[in-house]
Amino acid sequence: MPHPRRPVLLLFLAVVVFLSSFAALNITAILSGRRGLAEFSRALSITGLEDAISSSRAGVTVLAVDDAHMAPLTTTPGRGGLPREALRRALSRHVLAGYYDDASLRRRLLTVTTGAGDSTAAGIVVPTLLLLDDDDARAAAGAVKIVARRAQGRAAASVAFEPMDDDDGAVFYVGPVHEAPDDGSVSVLLVSGVIASIVPRA
Repeated sequence: MPHPRRPVLLLFLAVVVFLSSFAALNITAILSGRRGLAEFSRALSITGLEDAISSSRAGVTVLAVDDAHMAPLTTTPGRGGLPREALRRALSRHVLAGYYDDASLRRRLLTVTTGAGDSTAAGIVVPTLLLLDDDDARAAAGAVKIVARRAQGRAAASVAFEPMDDDDGAVFYVGPVHEAPDDGSVSVLLVSGVIASIVPRA
């Protein structure tokens, strides 16, 4: 005969697992209190990208941008910033499908030697999270290539994230903000700026 408390215990465990999964993908909670990332967190929220991350059923990598480099993308129209939809498009390439953390980037990419200023062919093409649900045929505009490049003035190669349609728009990996290697749910990596080709040019 089943123990009378067993169904209650199983229900409790199920709730705990559900809440843990939700917390793992709650990007606002992850970024909360992180110095210099308030504008980026706010932008994810007002553009709806926060919801896309939270509802993802697979691993997600978020390329965070500090407040100083978010300044050109301020969301107040008429003050030199971008309206909501333009901001959403701009930041969509900073939300990648798949889990990549510091260890995996260094293991897979920094062992590759590249020529000064040149991207290596041994990169990883990663779709954005939104591309997976997008029927638009412009696949190149919805993917990012993770490569090893030499930044100007540096002897050693660094991890870079570049748009498929403009390798001059690369940004460089700065360091980890949040990692979850145990479950591969969400990784937040700080990068040197906003991927350039998605910022509208005058």
